[in-house]
Parts: sequence; structure tokens; C-alpha cells
Amino acid sequence: MKWDSEEQMALALKAWRERQGYTGYPELDGIDIVATRPDAGLPEGKRVLGIECKLRPCVHGLYQAHRTYASGVVHEPWVAVGIRRLDEEYALLTTALHLGVICCWQRHVPTAGVDPDEWPGITEVTMH
Repeated sequence: MKWDSEEQMALALKAWRERQGYTGYPELDGIDIVATRPDAGLPEGKRVLGIECKLRPCVHGLYQAHRTYASGVVHEPWVAVGIRRLDEEYALLTTALHLGVICCWQRHVPTAGVDPDEWPGITEVTMH
């Protein structure tokens, strides 16, 4: 199944990060998702992730995620793409740009009574 929109995918990713203990914010400071959680090891006292969502791997998504990293707004920049696996070229680019990658696909269409947090398939391909 394909995502209907980047917004739909972003909501699923926000909920996924929230289950990991982050507080998620959609569309904050021009970033599709900003997720934060306490981190005593950082001077600010919290870790900040920025996730740019794209339905397909594209250079623009890489640019947006790298721009947030270069600005110093986030500690960890991520690009999320609506596919199951990355091709080697895209993976090499994300590594060179110091970006994390999340592959996020729909397992099935959500139906009444099914928690929407349960239906995306999510794989963190690259970690910082």
C-alpha cells in the first residue's frame, strides 16, 4: 500500500516516535516532524530530532533534512521515505550527509477499531 500523502505518513511517524518516549510536534519551524525527549547529557537538557517526510526518495528531501542539521536546530536529522528498502545510491548519500533514514510503508489500510499506530511498517535504516 502507498501513503495517500506526506501528512498521513508524518502522523504515523509522530505516533511511532511518541511510543519511543519522544514528544512529537507536526510542522514546526518548517520541519515535518520535530520530536524531543529529555537528555541530561546535552547542555539544553533535551534531544531534538527533525524528520522530513517524502513519499519517495528524492534529492529535495535530503536537502531539507541536511538544512535542518546545518542550521543547528536539531541534534539528529532524519529523512523518512515511503518505501520498504533503500537503494544503495540513496543510502550512500544519506550517510555522506550525516542523515538518518526511516523507511515507512503501510502494511494495510486502517479500518474501524484498528489503532492507526499499529499499521505502519517502519524500519530505521541508518542511525546516528
